Amino acid sequence: MASGSALVVDIGGPLSHAAVVARELGVPCVVNTRTGSSVLRTGDLVRVDGNTGSVEVLDRVENNQSGHIVQESSSGEVEP
Repeated sequence: MASGSALVVDIGGPLSHAAVVARELGVPCVVNTRTGSSVLRTGDLVRVDGNTGSVEVLDRVENNQSGHIVQESSSGEVEP
């Protein structure tokens, strides 16, 4: 969480620990996504709207066969 700008949490509600911490830190939080941790990957660029509860993936990071993370640009080209 130290480097995050928002929280996306699989379970919880408005009084959950994640929601309370997000309010204290002043960052947006979407709780009870059910699949957030399985859909999002480390390094993905996402837009989180805590008011509407929406999470939008802006740029997806892919793992190549060697296990290294590579960045896929919006043009569809893969950048190491």
